Amino acid sequence: TVKLQDDSSKIVLINAKTVINKVQTDNKSELKVWENVSVFGSKNTDGNVTAQNVQFNPTQKIKGTEK
Repeated sequence: TVKLQDDSSKIVLINAKTVINKVQTDNKSELKVWENVSVFGSKNTDGNVTAQNVQFNPTQKIKGTEK
């Protein structure tokens, strides 16, 4: 679950195809609670998001959008 800038939250699903980046490519075991991330993926019919790419500690703040 990630917290959005508007204080709402979104469940993000990570699978084998999800790319997780830090400074180099990492894996999901490196994810920590309360770490800042950017998530890029597809919204599912249940409202969750299946992540295609997760970036740790993003330097650019991107306003969350749902597509």
